[in-house]
Amino acid sequence: MAGRIFTFYFPTGRKKILFSLLLFLMAGMLTLNAQDKTPEDTVKKAEELIPATRFAGELPAAFTTLQEIRSSVITTAGISELKKDLDTIFTEIDRFSEKMAHTDTGILQQKALENLIFLWQQQKEKLIEQQTLLEDHLETLQGKLSVTNHLLNLWKKSIAVNGQDLSPENKAVLDSFLLNTSNLRDTLERKSLVFMGLLQDVSNQIIRINRTLRTLQEELKKKQKMLLSSKGPSLFKVISGKAQGYPFMGNIGNNISSSLPPIKDYLNNKRFDLLWILLIFLSLYFILYFLDKHKDSEIRQARKHSYIQKTLILVARPLWTSLFLSLLSARLILTSAPHDLYILLYTLTLIPLFILVPAMLPRNHRQYFYVISSVFLLDNISELFFYGYLLNNVILMVLSVFLIITVARHNRDSIALMIFPGKWIGTLVTLFNYLTIILLSATILATFFGFYNFQEYIVTAYIWIYFAIYFYNTANIAIAGIFEFIIYGKWTERYKSISKNREMLTHKTTLFLNLLTFLFWLYTIVALFGFKEQTASAIVAVWNFGFKAGTLDVTLGNITLFIFVLWLSLRIARITQTVLEEDVLVRFHLDRGIPESIATLVKYTIGIIGFFIAAGAAGMKMNNLAFIFGALGVGIGFGLQDIINNFISGLILLFERPIHIGDNITVGELEGVVKHIGIRSSIIQAYDRSEVVVPNGKLISNELINWTLSNEMRRLEIRVGVAYGSDPVRVMEILKECALSHKEVMKDPPPYVWFNEFGDSSVDFRLLFFYPRFSGGMTVRSEVATAIVQAFKENNITIPFPQMDVYIREAMKQVAESKSGKSGKSKE
Repeated sequence: MAGRIFTFYFPTGRKKILFSLLLFLMAGMLTLNAQDKTPEDTVKKAEELIPATRFAGELPAAFTTLQEIRSSVITTAGISELKKDLDTIFTEIDRFSEKMAHTDTGILQQKALENLIFLWQQQKEKLIEQQTLLEDHLETLQGKLSVTNHLLNLWKKSIAVNGQDLSPENKAVLDSFLLNTSNLRDTLERKSLVFMGLLQDVSNQIIRINRTLRTLQEELKKKQKMLLSSKGPSLFKVISGKAQGYPFMGNIGNNISSSLPPIKDYLNNKRFDLLWILLIFLSLYFILYFLDKHKDSEIRQARKHSYIQKTLILVARPLWTSLFLSLLSARLILTSAPHDLYILLYTLTLIPLFILVPAMLPRNHRQYFYVISSVFLLDNISELFFYGYLLNNVILMVLSVFLIITVARHNRDSIALMIFPGKWIGTLVTLFNYLTIILLSATILATFFGFYNFQEYIVTAYIWIYFAIYFYNTANIAIAGIFEFIIYGKWTERYKSISKNREMLTHKTTLFLNLLTFLFWLYTIVALFGFKEQTASAIVAVWNFGFKAGTLDVTLGNITLFIFVLWLSLRIARITQTVLEEDVLVRFHLDRGIPESIATLVKYTIGIIGFFIAAGAAGMKMNNLAFIFGALGVGIGFGLQDIINNFISGLILLFERPIHIGDNITVGELEGVVKHIGIRSSIIQAYDRSEVVVPNGKLISNELINWTLSNEMRRLEIRVGVAYGSDPVRVMEILKECALSHKEVMKDPPPYVWFNEFGDSSVDFRLLFFYPRFSGGMTVRSEVATAIVQAFKENNITIPFPQMDVYIREAMKQVAESKSGKSGKSKE
C-alpha cells in the first residue's frame, strides 16, 4: 500500500515525464492568470464609470458607505476631549517651566535633580502617548478622506457622462447625495487640519522638554563628577561651632514633599501594572499554600537536599514568601521608576526577609543578616528624610563603622562561601570584602574633612551591595527550591525522563541559578558604582575583537555565539530524544526499535538545524559555508571515506532497522546485546559485560546474525551417547519425555529426537527442542540435561566414557629382537 501511494505521488518513467509536464502547464496557466489580474487592471476596473441603468442599484450602497465613514470618524466632542487633555498637560508643563525659571539648578542636590529629570520625562512620555494617539486619528481621517474623494469623483464623472436622460426626481436624489458627500469631505479635511495643528503643538512641547532635560542632565553629570569635591564645611568645623548657617537636621517635610510627586505621578500612570503585581501575589500565595498542604512522601525523603529543606521553610510560610517574590517582581515590572520608589520597595522586602532568612540560616550566621538588614533600613530612612543635611552624613558614618565590623567578621567566618558556593567565587568575595574595609575606612576620614559626596557615594553603594547578597540568595533559594520541590513530587513519577534524572536536573539547575545569582550581584556592584557604560564598552570591545580574512569576519563574539548556540541545540536535541524515547513514543505501541529510530532521527535533525542557526547567528554567510563544505568534500575524498561510510551505514541502520537496541547479535567472533546505535558507531555489550564499540560499516558490510530480530524463540540442542546394547527406541522416548516435562520447553513446535550415528564408544542421539525466549536458554538446557541423566539412571541406561583398545605387535617384536641381539653380544 505504501509503495502504491509513493508511486502515485512520485511516478517513474513515462508517468513521471507526463506528470512533470502537467505540473508545468498548470504552473504556466496560474502564472498567466496572475499576470492577467494586475493591479493596474484592477484599478481600471474600479475606476470604470457607473452606467445610468445602475444608478438606482448602486446609490443605496454609496449612502451606506457614507454613513459608515461618518460613524467611524472621531466626533467633535471627542476632539474637544483630546484638546482638554492636551491643555492639562501643557498647563502642567508651563507650571514646571515657571518653577524652573526661579530655581538655580546649580545649588540643587543630586537627588533633587534626579527627581526633576524624572518629572520632566513623565511629561514627555505623556506627550508621546498623545502624539501617537493623534497620529492614529490623523491616519484614519486621511484614509477615510481618500475613500470619500474617490467616491465623490466617481459619481460626479458618472453623472456628467451618463446622466443626461435622468428624471428630475432622480437628479434631485443624486444632487443630494453629492452634497452630502461633499460636506463629509469638507468635514474630514477640517478635522485633519485640526489634528495637524495639535500634532505641531505637541512636537513643539516635546522639543521644549528635550531642551530642559538636556540642561538638567548636564547639571546632573557635573554633580556626579564632583565625587572628591567638598560639599560643605568639615565635620570638625561643625562640631567646634566654627561653621555657621549649615543645617544639621534640616526640614524633613521638604524632603518628603520633593519625593512624593514623582512617585505619585508614576503610580498614577502604572495602575494596570499594580494590578499585575497584585495578581502575581495572589497566584503565588495559592500555589505555595497548595504545595504546603500536599507534601508527599517523596518530598519528605528528599530532605537530604539543602534546597529542599530551605524550600520547605519557604512553603510553610506562603504569605511571606509570596509577598517577597511579588515585591521582587514589582522591581522588574515597574521599570524607569523614581529612585525613591525603589527605596520604598526594597524597604518593604525587609518585612518578609526578617521572617524567612533567619529560619534558613544557621544560628551563628543570623547576626550578620540582622546587622546588614538594620544598616540597610537605617540608610533608607536617612535618605528619605535627611538627605542633603549633615545628620544624614553622621548616620552614614555610624553605619559604615557597623558595616566594617560585620564585613571583617564575614571574612573570619567565611560567610561568602556560604552565600555563593564555589571556591573561586568565595575567593573573589573575600577580596571584595578587604576592598570594602579599606574604602569604608576612607569614608570616615572623608566625613571629618567635609567630603560628603564621596562618603554618600561609597557607603550607600556598599550597604546596598551587601544587602543584595541576602536578597538575591533568598530569591535563588525560592526559585531553585520550588523547582526541586516539583521535581521530587509524586506528580513527576509518571514521566520517566524526569524521575530517572532527578539528581542531574537539580544539580544542573542549582549550578545555573548560583551562577545567575552571582552575575546579578556583579551587575549590582557595577551599577551602584556607576561603571555600567564603561563595563558595557569593555564587553563590546572584547566581543568585537577579531580579524578579517577576505569576506570572512571572525570575532570572539561570533565564535562564542556559535559555540553557545550549537551547544544549546545539542542539549535540546538530547533532551528531546530522551523525552521521546521514555515518555512520548512508548504510548503509541510502536514496533520494537521504531521509537529509538525516530528519537535518534529527531535528535540529529535538531542538531543539524541548530548548526545552521548557530552559523547564521555567528554571521556566517552561505557562501562561506559552501567553501567549508567544499573543503570537507576534498577531505572526504582523501581520508574520510571510512567516516562517511560509517555515517551512511548509521543512517541505513536507523531506517532499515536490521538490528534494534536490545537485540542479541553475533558479528564475526563477537556476541552480545546491542546497547546503542549511533550515527557513526554502535555499542555492543558482550556477555562478559564488556562494551565493544563497532563501526556501523562492519554491521552493514559483514554477515550478522540477529538472534532476536523478528522473535526471541531459540532452538536448543543436547547431544547424548548411550552404551551399545541399549534400546534406541526407549532412549528416544526418554529424551523426548525429559524435554516435554520441562515447563519452559515449547510444545509447539514439539521436541525432536534423532538417531545420529554409531559412535566409537556409544550410540549417539540428538535432542532438539525450542525455548520461547532468547535469554535463559543455557539454564533450561542444563535442567533438561540433568533430567536426562536422572532418567537414564532410573532406566539402567549407561552413558559410556570414551574407550580405546590399542594392539601393539610390530613394536613388541622389534623390542624383543633388539633385546636378544644385545644379550648375544654380551656373551661374546
